[in-house]
Amino acid sequence: MTVLRAGWSVLFVIAVASMTFAAWEPVSTVSLECSKIGEFRLDRAPDDANCESSVVYVFGVWPLLGFGALLGAPALFAATWMRRWISWTAVAAILCLAVVALANWSGWWGSLLLVAVPMTLVAVALALAQQFRDPSSRRRQPQHTGSVT
Repeated sequence: MTVLRAGWSVLFVIAVASMTFAAWEPVSTVSLECSKIGEFRLDRAPDDANCESSVVYVFGVWPLLGFGALLGAPALFAATWMRRWISWTAVAAILCLAVVALANWSGWWGSLLLVAVPMTLVAVALALAQQFRDPSSRRRQPQHTGSVT
């Protein structure tokens, strides 16, 4: 179980680290406008924001914290409680984020795509390993005492 807990913990660290690194990337990496026309327009962005401004400068810190929490929380819960149903719920949550990222690939959510898809594959492997290594997953045979009551 220690190896599985370490695997879920590594997924949590990867989720937080990826959002930390994404904060300092230029907006051009997450904005299709910058890629296509070279301009960046967003109503709530600072006036001097452009395609070379950092993501954290343009969007603020809260979206990054939210994405880090959304991506990291399932792995953290799975590492903390180590229950099979929590692990499979974590897989489903990370998969849902990967699908949302794929559906919104041209915007800010698309930055999750490069992290959420590999995390989903690793999470499935961890949940399967937990399914087959967990002693409580084996059926317990009824104990016969030999007496008839």
